[in-house]
Amino acid sequence: MRFGKLWRKLTMLARKRRATEELEEEVRLHVELRAERLSEAGTEPEEATHAASRKFGNRTLIAETSRETWSWRWLEHLGRDLRFALRALRKSPSFSMVAILSLAVALGANTAVFSFARAIVMKQLPVAHAGRLVILRQHNEQFHMENCCFRYQFFQDLKKQDTGFEDVLALSSTTVNLMDSEQNEKIDVEMVSGNYFRMLGVRAVAGRLLDNADDASEGTSQVAVIGYRLWQERFGGRPDVIGRRVLLDKEPVQIVGVTESGFAGMSLHEPHDLQVPSSMVGKLLGETRDSIGWAQIVARLKPGVTLEQASARLNVVGLAIEKAIGLNFTARDTFLVKDGSQGLDSKKEQFGKPVLLLLGLVAVVLLVACANLTALLLVRSVERTSEAGVRLALGGSRGALLRHFLAESLVLAAAGGVAGWALSRLLTEALLNLLGPQGEGLEQHVQPDATVFAFSAGITIAAGILFGLLPAWRASRSDPLSAIRGLPAAGRGGSSIAARLLIGGQIALSLALLFGAGLFIATLRNLRSIDVGFRSENVALMHVDLSNTAYARNGAPQFFDELLRRTRALPETRAASLATISLLSGAMQSVVLKVPGYVPQNRMPPVTYFTKVSGGYFRTLGIPLVAGRDFTNDDRAGALAEGVAIVNEHFARQYLGGDALGKAFAYGGGRKVRVVGMVGDARFRWLREEPQAVMYLPVAQGAFPSGAYVQVRTNGDPAATAERLRAMVREMDARVPVDRVTTMEMQIDRALARERLLVFLSTLMGGIAVALAAIGLYGVLSFAVARRTREIGIRMAIGAQRRRILAEFLTESAWMIAGGIALGIPLALGCGKLAASLLYGLQPGDARTALLATAVLAAVAFVAALIPAWRAARLEPMAALRWE
Repeated sequence: MRFGKLWRKLTMLARKRRATEELEEEVRLHVELRAERLSEAGTEPEEATHAASRKFGNRTLIAETSRETWSWRWLEHLGRDLRFALRALRKSPSFSMVAILSLAVALGANTAVFSFARAIVMKQLPVAHAGRLVILRQHNEQFHMENCCFRYQFFQDLKKQDTGFEDVLALSSTTVNLMDSEQNEKIDVEMVSGNYFRMLGVRAVAGRLLDNADDASEGTSQVAVIGYRLWQERFGGRPDVIGRRVLLDKEPVQIVGVTESGFAGMSLHEPHDLQVPSSMVGKLLGETRDSIGWAQIVARLKPGVTLEQASARLNVVGLAIEKAIGLNFTARDTFLVKDGSQGLDSKKEQFGKPVLLLLGLVAVVLLVACANLTALLLVRSVERTSEAGVRLALGGSRGALLRHFLAESLVLAAAGGVAGWALSRLLTEALLNLLGPQGEGLEQHVQPDATVFAFSAGITIAAGILFGLLPAWRASRSDPLSAIRGLPAAGRGGSSIAARLLIGGQIALSLALLFGAGLFIATLRNLRSIDVGFRSENVALMHVDLSNTAYARNGAPQFFDELLRRTRALPETRAASLATISLLSGAMQSVVLKVPGYVPQNRMPPVTYFTKVSGGYFRTLGIPLVAGRDFTNDDRAGALAEGVAIVNEHFARQYLGGDALGKAFAYGGGRKVRVVGMVGDARFRWLREEPQAVMYLPVAQGAFPSGAYVQVRTNGDPAATAERLRAMVREMDARVPVDRVTTMEMQIDRALARERLLVFLSTLMGGIAVALAAIGLYGVLSFAVARRTREIGIRMAIGAQRRRILAEFLTESAWMIAGGIALGIPLALGCGKLAASLLYGLQPGDARTALLATAVLAAVAFVAALIPAWRAARLEPMAALRWE
């Protein structure tokens, strides 16, 4: 029954005109039949027709009632309102374009930033109960770092303890060469414990998954599970992939299963398409799984257990396990339990707070845009008071009038939303480019989907209602009698006051945005102006990894010597060297020292950063040699002989009393070195990190590294030199993998990706907010001038001076500007405190930035107010008196 009624209404909508014609025909026939019966009864034909019509009733009313029964009347009203709204907006093209453009920018920015916020903060791994997953870490006080990896024995013992975890798994990742009869490919692989898939609740679409039997003992089970994407792209989705044998770094493994679509390992932002049992750690990493700390541990909390409770319990149980298995940790080395809903290598820690801050920032811009349009529509509704009053006088209801004016706002919002959707895609691409390598892994997560579309549609509708409701209500309260008589609209002053309050609010919000942008600009400037202790310009970088090549065991020294020789022979090369760690890349190595005569503070032994470098390293990077000498080719001490080291000035002051040359100390397992040189301090790991103690060792002293950075100071373009280095390695041996081909300046820019993102969006949104506030101020004052044109003409005709008229309007605008600034200053200072952890080199309430932001905003607002005020002062009295 309900379906039949619904079908009739849908049919009426689809064939409305035909149904209307059929209804009119039915009414006509009904009246004619009644008139015919009256005629047969003896009534004159003309009188019979009139009598039949009177007896039938109001044809229009009956037709309307029938249509309401057969169709959705509200839908017809909505369509009519939308058509009328489009006609009304076409009559004001300038206003419509300004409104649509301002909404497009605000809505597009919100949609783009929401895409990033969802990808970085809100999304979770596609596994069972991802919200209860946690990652275990340990803060190492001795090495000033956070330890990510544990011994396999620690993992096994932890599973047996009551720590508030429902289950615990271990994994590690590495990059291998996947080789089969068809092609070779570098791929990221996870080495996982046997309970990995069971704990995560992942299913197989083909074959089987790994289990505890595959991970029982080291080296016995060489099997692998591949991801759905790899199955489709590499193996064409063929079912015969099950049982197929491939090589991982020359180690044969058999593919036994394929995981379901959407799962790509225990990292949301860095997918892994292949898993092998942890029993293959020795095969792939070169060390047995019991001898090194390789295991990253992920656990699932029991229902009701909090992170704090699990952390407190782990700090008791974990230290006891480490003591039992003979690991030398102290009570200061506290365990950390972190959110694991996005798995390992999540970008939430680096970009989570900035992107949420940016989401709030673009939301403020949307509020500014809505306030701006509300103010403009309010003053515009006063101009249309006569129209609204006449419609009420003709029988229109106030509800219908409210609906009509609200429809105009929704049409504006819809047009702005469509344009904003297109703009959001461009802005998303711009933000990805701005993040550079830091944004890798985000591309697939920021693409538009149903959730992003629903968010965009939701804020579009909300914005339309927000900026349209007050003007629509104001128009619906019009007095029809005043409109018919042509009298001034009642309540005009109330609309004017509301518009001025909205302009003041826009100025306050704009000041907060400008102040925030100023803080981020100053932070980026401060970071860029840091004395890093070396010269970053004209330095090319390239990382070469020989660990999975034929050179890994004995050929690395010869390969790197030849590569360095060829590099130094390039015509543009000024200096070239090798290093195991590139400065300001975020990487670090640290080691415990044994320094004669040094008294440890807080019972903590001395610790230093260190890297292995070749001769010419300090000249390549422009690090000054303060005393002593550089490394030479003779610094190749054997296993037992005393080695040499170069230390920075911070190391010398902290551990050697400032005079380091010739002094000896030991590091690591007791290896003794003597200082042959001292260099200036250079920032090692991060730009924000103050200079630390650093020890430089000869790259040829001890075991030669299997991977190293080639660094070149060039006379030409460093990016071009970097590409020449890549080609040089291919020429030497095309099988040697090359990655991280860049320049030192690009590497520093990459380290500042978060700051550049904040500066770009905050400056853009601050500028847009100020422009919208200026447009709003200009519009309100222009309306005031237009409404008071006759008054101004009369005053000027009886002797008022032009400068008095100008001063009057400027004073009126000054009150709005001053009020907005007064409200905006505490708001801006509050925003500064929210962003305090993202700043560098200045306070959240920096007075200079606040004054500059206030001055810029006041200047823009003054110019926006001056134009209509100047126009009012330049009116000709006679023309103004004739104004209608």
